[in-house]
Amino acid sequence: MTAQQNDDLQHLLDLFKSIEPLQKIVESLGDGLDGPALNETRNATFHLLCALLAESGDVRRIQLEKAERHAQRAIYDCHEAMLLRELDRLRDFKDSYAKVVISSIIPDWVDLVRAARDAHSSIKRARDQNGEERNNFYAEMAPHVKELNRINEICESAREELNKIIRRDNEELKRLHLEALRARSFGKWSLILGLLAAVGAWMFPVK
Repeated sequence: MTAQQNDDLQHLLDLFKSIEPLQKIVESLGDGLDGPALNETRNATFHLLCALLAESGDVRRIQLEKAERHAQRAIYDCHEAMLLRELDRLRDFKDSYAKVVISSIIPDWVDLVRAARDAHSSIKRARDQNGEERNNFYAEMAPHVKELNRINEICESAREELNKIIRRDNEELKRLHLEALRARSFGKWSLILGLLAAVGAWMFPVK
């Protein structure tokens, strides 16, 4: 095996070392999100074995290249799964507080939403690429995952204050509703008393 092939094997080993902790994280997310990465890892392992058993140097090189591409794709799939989960968390947060002015508690809320949109766009851009062009987007995924996780932590820490706003608004709505009922009841009895007074005046006119 040539020195270049030894370097390729070392690079492939480094990729596998990167995949393992990522796959454990994705596996913990559930919902089968680790499936794509596991498939790519199996494919990478298959081509690695083919390379190690190949008698031809050219075949060995081709198989190592295929193994590397699959390993890179496994890393990408892990980051994509984590990114999608973080986006789901943020979407759930937005839905939970759709009727609240979130920026009153999180001043830079608009900037955070914009960062989340950029992260989502990175997935779309990567999916639109093929071959070597897609490899350029692999490195973009990890920073977006880290940023989205940071955003979600900010959101989680804001829930208590946002819940206070919801409770306060609900109490205010309840108060207004009771006042409206009292006003309606008062108006109804005023009308009844007015009618009774009119009837009484007609039946028992003052002489």
